[in-house]
Amino acid sequence: MTHGVELLGIVMLFYILRHTSLTWKDLGIGTAKPWKTIRVALIVAVGAFVFLVLLKAGARLIKPDSFEPDAPFFDIGRFGFRQLAYIATAGVQEFVARSVMQGNLRNIISSGHPQVMAIILSSLIFAALHIHFGFLFMVGAAILAGLEGILYEKQQNILGVWIVHWVFGVSGTLLCLIDH
Repeated sequence: MTHGVELLGIVMLFYILRHTSLTWKDLGIGTAKPWKTIRVALIVAVGAFVFLVLLKAGARLIKPDSFEPDAPFFDIGRFGFRQLAYIATAGVQEFVARSVMQGNLRNIISSGHPQVMAIILSSLIFAALHIHFGFLFMVGAAILAGLEGILYEKQQNILGVWIVHWVFGVSGTLLCLIDH
């Protein structure tokens, strides 16, 4: 299902660019200050990595057989083509979640706090698209999406959230928290 959504996201990007007056910038693609965006994203990504390490360490203290107990705490051997390809996946998912969903929700919500409501709604939709990985994964996806939604509102481009998404996903894999 996720791959279908990603394919749809790519099709939507090209359709939007060809058949509307929207520009790359309107879609949150590109930034006037890429190095600042990357620096902030890397700081957030490091924080996310530290959070995952502490989460795993705490879970192992409470319940030693949690998160694949026979696997090493951090397994660099899990890094491979799939994690490199995940760069594209994370980018497409962030385009759909931020540029398409969150951006449009912000524009059409007329109640008191459209930015907040757009972040919440797009995060819940993003999480629902990850239900096939299990309930806890879906909850984690909702939390990550909420944080990325805030970052997107601050930066108004998907570059930063794309980096955070990729680092978080790869870190979860290398920490043996998720198996994909």
